[in-house]
Amino acid sequence: MEAGSRRARVLVVDDDAPNARTFRRVFRERYEVLTALSGAEALALLERDPVDAAVVDYSMPGMDGLALLRQIERRSPAVARLLLTGYGDLPEILEARRTGLATVLSKPWDRDELELVLEGALAAGRRGR
Repeated sequence: MEAGSRRARVLVVDDDAPNARTFRRVFRERYEVLTALSGAEALALLERDPVDAAVVDYSMPGMDGLALLRQIERRSPAVARLLLTGYGDLPEILEARRTGLATVLSKPWDRDELELVLEGALAAGRRGR
């Protein structure tokens, strides 16, 4: 990391608290990780704390991951958006991937794959600024 630069801030949204904690534990050395357990909690957090990327679970009660990603895109279009799902063949998820709403990764996630995709998304966001 260059002098004066900061670690990327990554918001993880997953209603499964142990999964969110695992992400934080695995990636805390590389990123500043913020967690939320619902879409509503994530949106409230984003009002206070801007982030560079959002890693969002698709299947959550209330606001699902796609609805949350649409809200994030409207509010903060520069935020890199990744969707984690076990339902990769649903038409809505295929459309999210096709339109660029989110990069879609399968659950359970693989640390190396997720880090590679997240780094690519963050780098693309830095180039776009």
